[in-house]
Amino acid sequence: MSLITAYFVFLCLYLDNAYAGKKHYDRESRYMPPNTSNYCYYPERKIYDWELTPIEYCKRPCDGKPKLCHITLYIEQFTTYGVACLGCPEIMENCFKYGCISANGYPRAIISINRQMPGPQIEICQNDTLVVDVVNIMHESTTTIHWHGLRQMDGNQYYDGVPYITQCPIPPGNKFRYIFKVTECGTFWYHSHTGMQRLDGLLGALIVRCIFEPLKYLYDFDNISILIIDWTLHPARTLVSGFTIHKQNLSPETILINGRAPHYNESSQKYLPVTVFNVQHGKRYRIRIIGTCSYTCAYAIQIESHPVTIITLDGGHKIKPIGCDTVIVNAAERFDVILHANQSSDRVYLVLVEGVGNCKNVKSYAVLRYNNKTVNFKETELKYRTMFPLKYNRTCNAIETTCAQTRSKKEKAKDICIIDMEGDCSTPPIDPSNKHMCPISKTYIYDFSLAPITRDHFEVMKYEQYFRPGLYSIFIATVNDIIFSNPSTTLLGSAKYNPPGTFCNHTCMDRNIDKKMPCECTAVYPVPLKACVTLIMRFKSNFLTHPVHIHGYNAQVSFQEGGPEYVNMSDEQLIKLAHSNRTKSRCRPIKDVITVPRQGVVIMQFVADNPGYWFIHCHWSFHGELGMALIMKVGNSHQHPPKPFGFPSCRDYIPQCIKYH
Repeated sequence: MSLITAYFVFLCLYLDNAYAGKKHYDRESRYMPPNTSNYCYYPERKIYDWELTPIEYCKRPCDGKPKLCHITLYIEQFTTYGVACLGCPEIMENCFKYGCISANGYPRAIISINRQMPGPQIEICQNDTLVVDVVNIMHESTTTIHWHGLRQMDGNQYYDGVPYITQCPIPPGNKFRYIFKVTECGTFWYHSHTGMQRLDGLLGALIVRCIFEPLKYLYDFDNISILIIDWTLHPARTLVSGFTIHKQNLSPETILINGRAPHYNESSQKYLPVTVFNVQHGKRYRIRIIGTCSYTCAYAIQIESHPVTIITLDGGHKIKPIGCDTVIVNAAERFDVILHANQSSDRVYLVLVEGVGNCKNVKSYAVLRYNNKTVNFKETELKYRTMFPLKYNRTCNAIETTCAQTRSKKEKAKDICIIDMEGDCSTPPIDPSNKHMCPISKTYIYDFSLAPITRDHFEVMKYEQYFRPGLYSIFIATVNDIIFSNPSTTLLGSAKYNPPGTFCNHTCMDRNIDKKMPCECTAVYPVPLKACVTLIMRFKSNFLTHPVHIHGYNAQVSFQEGGPEYVNMSDEQLIKLAHSNRTKSRCRPIKDVITVPRQGVVIMQFVADNPGYWFIHCHWSFHGELGMALIMKVGNSHQHPPKPFGFPSCRDYIPQCIKYH
């Protein structure tokens, strides 16, 4: 070897070592290496890289000393049951290798986070600052991350993660840093808010533990989260309505529990490992149930021989503890329950999940075992097939009932709705008639609808997005006869840069004007800052129930009832219903997702104390993307927080034209 050749070999080795671990897409590390010369501006102060605490060290007893908790999430196109699973399940340990996402044993394209599905569970303490670098290494798709249930106040509004509302989508090859102080505590989750991506696996749990936990006396351990993921054998984009002449089946084939399910072909002799939860005999466990489901189904959960007690709703909102053997979770809902491990430890038990309503044939299971007892997956799988359909004795969140207050005492004891639950009585009910509490009172009526498609919608020959309905498709989704469409640039901080015609005009927004065809535009409803807001949400059809999510707010549920008498109510009758004595009861449950019953009405109230642009939408992905959404603009633009320094912008581009003389 010549001296020149040796020199170049040495130089390559030196440079390779010098730059090891510093590449942009460093998959070996969940956080970027500290650099003492870098810092970021934050509303309160500068944050230096060396101050960041790796996320694994933020899982700790909460002592009131906040940390800056940092994690990097790599978003990439991936696959289930891929090469990392080679040998699974014949060699069972191969099913647990890094990068092996066994799901239900069927290979299909997904979107993974750090080559996991669901993504890594983030566990922090109340008042920690969460710093998340989202690195989009997908080839052709943009993305964003929504931190579901966090209110994002005090300058954090820009990190709510809704594309074109609070931020621009993150392009392929780009990194976006979310940075916000988490003042709430409870059970939350994070997911993509771009298109159908969460149906392909882009989601994970976010657990925020309280500095002072008033419910700690109810349990011994807090280490179990159950994520309910509805799953199909094909990527979501192949299931959307599009321009098709065939009816689309939007029901899932199976349910993943923390990313695992039995094999998709029940007649085969292939036994996959399912999720296993470990308990110790005699101990009490706080179990956090997260409904990451997104299709058109809610799911009933039972833990064999173990009734549970619900203690919180949607985050950390306390309720009077209520026992049940079945918990129904709808899209995006969360329930914290207490399980007492007081059964025989000589056997394993099944965590059973079954679809309700139109999805009653969709089922799955996980395993609850005592003291690390050995699990025979073949034995448990054969057993679970004999345990369906589930038998319901006492059901919490019984969304298939009317929730009518005229139900008998026996019916209310068997099927418990959210409105039947007793919330935190220390929180006074919002009373719009109380001028001291509510100097400004506003009431908004939103009619959610699935309207039949007609040939006229197609023959207008507009260029629709692929998932919008076309000829011979089934429904279009609207709120107040408006199909919501995204603006071309972000509303928060840049609303004035949207081109004319973006926002719905007066004719579209007026509920009293008969529209021959639904409008398609960006529906923005102005809300005065500090106003007491009453939301009246109605679904007129007898087809499906709808889980509606309110961004930026937690709201008191004052009414929830279904029945034909609500379909044809006038606005005046709805407002009278909202202000009736029934809606002024104390101890209201508080939620950020509520199920609107078939032919039913839900009334929620909150104080508009969080300025910004806030999304309200059906959390079933297809309905939300089809247009069942709207925006509340709380406060005037000058009351909104300033845009962070260097925050990305996006807008239409047309070169300046000079008039020819």
